[in-house]
Amino acid sequence: MRAATCFSGIGAPECASPWLDWRWCAEIEPFPAAVHAHRFPGAVNLRDVLAPDFLDRAEGRGPTNNRSARRWAICGHDRRMG
Repeated sequence: MRAATCFSGIGAPECASPWLDWRWCAEIEPFPAAVHAHRFPGAVNLRDVLAPDFLDRAEGRGPTNNRSARRWAICGHDRRMG
């Protein structure tokens, strides 16, 4: 079964469920991200879950099909608009 974590910290879910196929994590804090990278060197850290393209990156789509950025802009969440 494939799995992923948001707000991953130091990788507690990965340690607790090693039988899952962990695809990616999302952690922006430097220390927990470094610990996670050390424990799971093959894991991809998508970092900021609030980034407009987060869903596209999480689903494996490239920047040319940026569906989630359009969704954020339509909902009025364009981060460039302070």
